[in-house]
Amino acid sequence: MNKKIIAFVLATALLAGVIAPAVGAEEEVTIASLEERIAELVALIASLESKLAGQTAPVATGLCLTSDLSQGMTSAEVKILQQGLNQNVATQVAVAGAGAAGAETTYFGPLTKTAVVKFQELYASEVLTPGGLAKGTGFAGPATRAKFNALFCSPVTPPTTTPEEDEAPPAYGSLSVVSYPVSNPVTTVYGGQTYELIAGQYKATGSDMTIKKVSVKTTSATANVFPWQAFTSISVWDGSTKLAELPVTQTNAIENTFAKVYTFDISGLNWKIAKDAKEVLTVKATVVPGVSASLSGKQFTFSLLKDGVVSSDTAKVTYTSVTGADIDSQQVTINDAKQASFTVTAAVDNPKTKTVVGSKSSTSRIELLKFNLKNNSDIAATFNSGTIEATSTMVTTSTMRIVSVELLDGDTLLAAAAPNATGTVTWSNFSLSVAGNTTKTLRVEAIISQLEEDYEGGDSVQISEGPEFSGIDGNSHIASADGSSVVGRAQMIYLSGPVVTLKSDPTFSITGTTEDPRSFGTAKIVFNILAAGNEDIYLATTTNADSNVTPSVTGPNTVTNGFTCTAGADKQTNGSWRIVAGNTGVCELTTFIDITTTTAGDLYQVAAKKIYWGITENTLTNEYTGNLSEFITGQEYMSHK
Repeated sequence: MNKKIIAFVLATALLAGVIAPAVGAEEEVTIASLEERIAELVALIASLESKLAGQTAPVATGLCLTSDLSQGMTSAEVKILQQGLNQNVATQVAVAGAGAAGAETTYFGPLTKTAVVKFQELYASEVLTPGGLAKGTGFAGPATRAKFNALFCSPVTPPTTTPEEDEAPPAYGSLSVVSYPVSNPVTTVYGGQTYELIAGQYKATGSDMTIKKVSVKTTSATANVFPWQAFTSISVWDGSTKLAELPVTQTNAIENTFAKVYTFDISGLNWKIAKDAKEVLTVKATVVPGVSASLSGKQFTFSLLKDGVVSSDTAKVTYTSVTGADIDSQQVTINDAKQASFTVTAAVDNPKTKTVVGSKSSTSRIELLKFNLKNNSDIAATFNSGTIEATSTMVTTSTMRIVSVELLDGDTLLAAAAPNATGTVTWSNFSLSVAGNTTKTLRVEAIISQLEEDYEGGDSVQISEGPEFSGIDGNSHIASADGSSVVGRAQMIYLSGPVVTLKSDPTFSITGTTEDPRSFGTAKIVFNILAAGNEDIYLATTTNADSNVTPSVTGPNTVTNGFTCTAGADKQTNGSWRIVAGNTGVCELTTFIDITTTTAGDLYQVAAKKIYWGITENTLTNEYTGNLSEFITGQEYMSHK
């Protein structure tokens, strides 16, 4: 365009200054006058060229560079570079032909490099470092691209390095690799699952390095097994970022040994490793769903090949291997889809043996069992049937007290059924879902029948054989959970009775004589005792509590227990204590231990074992054990010199 302007000016000047005088014939045209006129036109052209060199054509936006460019490259962005350079006479690639305005190409040749040099020197104050590089290099790095984008692209891409670093010549580099442990090594792989099988740590030396392809080899332990029968895909990862994935098909496989060894080239990575940095590449494989019987048990090894890596440095040199050795995975065995597995254990707050209060006017509810159902796998399962064994021990009647046994998840009722003649309860048609690697805590409650008018108490109910469940897991296998060994404790049924809780932490103090400073021990356990039901309860004092001492006290050593109530209870003439129905008494067990032999030196502690009670002051034969074993002192060392 600028050359055409100059040509037009020249033609106009010739017509006006040379031809016109000839037409008028008023002035003789001489060679000297023509030479003088030509000299004037040459000066005019030079002046125009000088002015045009400092002018920029109307800026065309949308010309953006995102990657470094250098001589010898072929890229779509080279054409964008040429289009921008051609908008300024001082930096245009070519006047005519390939590279000229309207004829830009994708090849970065010598003409393009020359134009880039002119561009860098034209904007030297922004692109070249003062006192550093004096001339352009022809390499379009970050600073050059930033200025280019500032002129021709919106938004502006800021430089990512200093101009001095930007315009430094590209460098040559190399890659090395060593084995790196995978996060979850396995030796058995299951249908439909994806596994980390192998990892390599790559290090770039001398230059940033970009990995574009890796090769993974599969080897079967026995012949006549094809990898595409066992795996659906192989993928490579940088941490949690998937770099590339390749379907495992016969078309994508390179055969090394028929039906045994195959190589898969995984390309399209464009994975950059900074100079002197180390990065880890992880190889994963996905097993085919629905492993056939003929495939189950077959074994494979994966290898990350050092000679299968294609990479390049910033000098654009391409390499097809790395320093190091091939990295082999563990041998993995193909198996059918993983099956969910479960364990059943008693919960820490599984009910202890205790007194429960029934009713003469309605049924009653009693918690019989609390247990944990743990899924030990990552496969979810849903149970829809189960059994449990419940028993009743009848003292006052031969009729089973249990009307129904319920399975609950929290407060949600899952299933309910009445026991048969032998006490077996069968639950069916319910839905209990347990996610992978989770634990459900479930409860079993019994509905107890209405008590007779003359009921005297002492019957018990309990779970004698724990729950067993069956269902299906997420891989269509039968799921089962056997908790038959998890049993409940007897729940003693009365119309009235004590409910005992701990009032304060048990204490155990050690004293002694000057000669034997640790021979005396005094333990105190304080209870709150509620008289539940409609009748008063009476507590014995003489045989109401035994100490549970560890180790047992024998020989000349003595243990003395005392039981008394300090509040909320009335002492009777026979020495027993009465707590009015609905009220709570405060009572305490005091145990005194006297060590009288040197052989008894050891750790001691005291726990309550039982409380004797009744609903009349003269009949104190009922035993309350319940949760008393949980009311225990700390251990103290006692000795006798």
